[in-house]
Amino acid sequence: MLGALGVALWTVHLLRAPACATPAPGPEPARPLAIVVKPGSDEEWLAVQVLDHGDPLRSVEVRVDGTWRDLRRRADGTWVARDGAGDGPFAFRLTDVREHRKTVEDLDLAPGKVQRTGVFLYGGARPSPSPPAPPSPAPAPAPAAADSQRVTC
Repeated sequence: MLGALGVALWTVHLLRAPACATPAPGPEPARPLAIVVKPGSDEEWLAVQVLDHGDPLRSVEVRVDGTWRDLRRRADGTWVARDGAGDGPFAFRLTDVREHRKTVEDLDLAPGKVQRTGVFLYGGARPSPSPPAPPSPAPAPAPAAADSQRVTC
């Protein structure tokens, strides 16, 4: 447990830390996106669950008569079109919190069935193996005393 001195030192450390960061790339799911139409769904009420998307989804939309309609997210991770979306086949547009967006098409109104799409939210239809990493450059010399307070991002 930190005492008052420890808290004060930690606070000073946080205040002096650089205020820049580089976002990490999106995860690379091992499987393509999949959609499960929830039991009870029909032409007038549609609920789906999206599987294998990686980062959290910001939005899910369904195309109805050529127009994209937002689905509402429930606490259990299910996305719902309260007025339904017809009898399919469906097209869904998925957007994650990092603004990656993909469209999956030709999904059936098949409650309870996992429908694999062959589409990955990150990259193309199939992940490609990563090339070997290039050799690391030589380490940079230690900064001079006058440069020790400068932060570059």
